[in-house]
Order: sequence, then C-alpha cells, then structure tokens
Amino acid sequence: MIPPRPSPGSLCRTICQQIVLPALILFLAACTGRPSPTPTTAAAATSPTSPATASPTPSLNNTPTHTATAEPPTPTPTDTPTPRPSTTPSPTPCAAPGRLVDHAYPSPTAGDPQNVRVYLPPCYADDGRAYPALILFGGNIHDETIWDQLGADEAADDLIAAGEIPPLLIIMPDGGWMANNTSGGPGSYETVVLDDLLRWVEANFCVWPAPTGRAIGGLSRGGYWALEIALRHPDRFASVGGHSAALLDTFAGPAVNPRQTALSNDLGDLRIYLDI
Repeated sequence: MIPPRPSPGSLCRTICQQIVLPALILFLAACTGRPSPTPTTAAAATSPTSPATASPTPSLNNTPTHTATAEPPTPTPTDTPTPRPSTTPSPTPCAAPGRLVDHAYPSPTAGDPQNVRVYLPPCYADDGRAYPALILFGGNIHDETIWDQLGADEAADDLIAAGEIPPLLIIMPDGGWMANNTSGGPGSYETVVLDDLLRWVEANFCVWPAPTGRAIGGLSRGGYWALEIALRHPDRFASVGGHSAALLDTFAGPAVNPRQTALSNDLGDLRIYLDI
C-alpha cells in the first residue's frame, strides 16, 4: 500500500527539524557561551532599519588590597589583586521574535542589484553585540523566500529562545541568473557572494567580520554553490552545509567542482554537514 503523501506544511516542518536545525546547531554549537567580540567599524555599521551601539569590553580592576606606605610592606600571600565583578548586564530575553527584512544589495559582478531576505534575531541592535551570520542559498527554481517558506526563521527563534544557540543573522539571497548559469571561480556567482554580498552584509549589519562568525549552506543548486564556495575558500567560513546538493554541473572543471576540491584542497578546520 502506498503511504499518503505528506502535506506541504508537515513536509516543511520535517525539513526544518531534520535539516535546518542540525545545520544551525553544527555551526553554532561552538559559538554558545562565546563572548561577542567588539565589532569593528564594518561589523558595527548601523543596519538599514535599526541603530546599533557597541558595548564596552569589561576589564578587571587589579588594585591590590593593601594600602601603600612610605616603606612598602613585605608581601604576604594575601596581597593579591582582587578582580572586580563584571558590570556587564546579563542578557535580557526578548518577548518579540526575530524579524525579516527585504533588501537589494549592489552587485557590480552581476551588473544589477540582487534581492536578499535577512533574518534579524530578537533584540537585534538593542544589545550592542555582533552576531554570527549564516548564508543560505535556494535551488535553481527558488528565490530569496524559500528558506523563509521552509521555516528557517521560526527554527532559529525556537533555538534562540531555548538557549541552544546564540542569536544569529540568516542571509537568504536570490541567486538569480548568475547562480543558475555559472559554475564557479572568478566572475561567477562565487564572486557575487564573496565580493558583493558579504561586503554589503558586513557594512550594513552587526555581524562578526571573521571566518569564525560565518557559515554557508544551500538547498539543491544552492547546495552546490555552498560547497563550491566553501571548499575553494575554507579559510573564510567556519562550516558549510550541503542539503540535497546538486553536484551535477558538467561544466565545472576540477578547480571548482566540489567533487574534486573536497579531495584536492586543504580544508583546514572547515566543518562539513551533508544530508539529502
């Protein structure tokens, strides 16, 4: 007997539970408890919708407990610096969920502005911190809305509220013509992502401008691009996820094809997550 086909709603929930959540956890497990670095000028730039203010870095007060006299006393075991308790306030949970914003970023490589949807976590720009960022690509029939339709933002809300991951941004670009008609290397969608999209994100949002704060993943054709980009540039990302990655590009030569670069390139500490 043929089992009934799952409804679109249940299928989306299954995808988010079995694909999106493990992928997010893979990237962000190492970030839990990590103090947010003080944003640089680029990372601390105000987002198009909300201002952000960097919080000061806490320091220790190394004032000795004894009082100085004309003749310094002989040090005793108790004459050690006493750290001052941190005055950094504890994070305040936000009642409101994260939110989605739509933008078009300039892309000199593609020649036209490219659409992108961005998930901003609860408390974004209110707590003075910089956030890790996860870039998620859709397939060749998708646009920037696909990961929203699959529930990536709700999954992030749930994980953040449960304390399983720290707040993060999810960058969901529309690949457009460049993603569907190029295979990799200079001048391809790889260049759009690395030179145009990342530069715009780090100039306009409070994100970590460092490899430890970046992950990349994608579905189908987007899974190809996530692996193509990360395996060629493993020093620029903490992890990569290929979700039903379409590794079928017959035009991709050995210098860009993930089936070759996975073996020929030094991937360092890059974490790789694959599913189908």
